[in-house]
Amino acid sequence: MTEMEQEKRVSLNADVMIRRALDLKEDNVLIAKFMGGVLSSELKYHSSWDWLMPVVEKIEGLRDSKGNAYRFSIDMCNAKIEGANIEILGGAFKLDTTYQAVVKFINQLKTK
Repeated sequence: MTEMEQEKRVSLNADVMIRRALDLKEDNVLIAKFMGGVLSSELKYHSSWDWLMPVVEKIEGLRDSKGNAYRFSIDMCNAKIEGANIEILGGAFKLDTTYQAVVKFINQLKTK
């Protein structure tokens, strides 16, 4: 691989990492708004069970239009929210799939 190809590859990887960081920031802000919390630059929903589990509990406390509760299941590296038809399978880490399911649920809730 030439030096130019290596530089291009490093640049591409940096772009991907920057986009991922921006997505995480946007998703963390989305969750913070859902939780009615104060926005800060140190939102940790994507990296801390202490931050994420209250969100899961809030989702489980909500009811759909028919009055049914949402059921959040976390098993191995899979997350599922019954009643919202959300299922994230085969993630790298349990926290990641749970986080993805939360973000998907909130986005789905916004469109209703």
